[in-house]
Amino acid sequence: MEKHGQPRVSEEIVELEKQSFVLSPQKSTVRASRELGILREIVWNVLRRRLHFKPYRLQLLQHLNPDDFARPFYFYTRMQQAMEDDDDLAGYSATRRLSICRER
Repeated sequence: MEKHGQPRVSEEIVELEKQSFVLSPQKSTVRASRELGILREIVWNVLRRRLHFKPYRLQLLQHLNPDDFARPFYFYTRMQQAMEDDDDLAGYSATRRLSICRER
């Protein structure tokens, strides 16, 4: 019987990939694919499906400053005050949004 679809990844490749990430868990899938000589998509799929690893890309984040907490609070209090002063403020913007959606 003829098999269809992509050929299965050999156990040897799965074991090589496992050892590679056990030794260096911070390694990227791109780097692992270069080192092992296999496609990045195969590295990703083996990590996810066969080894049940969760590869993800680390992101550099900025530190929060005390001012970062004050800005949203200031905005929300100003909006709340504006809505209390002008009863039609929320109604107008909601009506305007609906009319724009209907025009499209």
